Amino acid sequence: MQYIVFDLETTGLSPFSGDRICEIGAVRITDGKITDKFWTLVNPERELSFAAYRVNRITPDMLESAPKISEVLPEFLDFVEGTKLAAYNAGFDLSFLNMELRNLGMNPIPDGQVIDIYILAKKLLPNLGFYPLWNVAKNLKVRVDTSHRALADAIVAAEIFIKLLDQGGEDILFRVHMDYHKNRKLLEQAFKERRSVKIKFRGDEGEVLEEQIIPLGIIEELGQEVLKCESRGRKMSLPLTIIMEVC
Repeated sequence: MQYIVFDLETTGLSPFSGDRICEIGAVRITDGKITDKFWTLVNPERELSFAAYRVNRITPDMLESAPKISEVLPEFLDFVEGTKLAAYNAGFDLSFLNMELRNLGMNPIPDGQVIDIYILAKKLLPNLGFYPLWNVAKNLKVRVDTSHRALADAIVAAEIFIKLLDQGGEDILFRVHMDYHKNRKLLEQAFKERRSVKIKFRGDEGEVLEEQIIPLGIIEELGQEVLKCESRGRKMSLPLTIIMEVC
């Protein structure tokens, strides 16, 4: 089976505040090996934040002659056509990608069609405790490029993905992906019906906890979906990635 693992660099943290894509990197995985690559800078037609520059070291001079997103996206979509997409902390990258697609009058990519390697890592490495890309890579003995650029990060994420698939196989990938979206739908339904549900989730030490909660909504924080809820009079914020079951 083929997968495309992609990564974006952006001018800031939120597409809803006007931040945009300034670099796209992607790799194709075929039969457990990286077989093709896609990379381009993108002229975002706006300034980069200093915080973004500190991370990726992309400068305005590098972007001045780069193609605009209207030129780049058709090429990227051709590259990924017919292939399952994956990304590390996919919500962040997908929010930017879908904003650009909408701005161009194109259909957004449903989040259920993109595998989140971050979620897979949390399920298959429950005792790691800390899940930034570099720490998961270190745990799996994947070499990390310190440049923090789109193609370099896509390659690291792809190598992590390959190793996680080796551990759990594609069956576990399917179950993890489907469980996440099943739990999300059940929580959304409970929120609409204003009723409580019982959830099982992993605590900070990897232990399994249970709570009867009232869902207050699901929001996005730094590209990660977070459940806002109430339990026994106290407010809680739980990343959807740690929720194992909703019943």
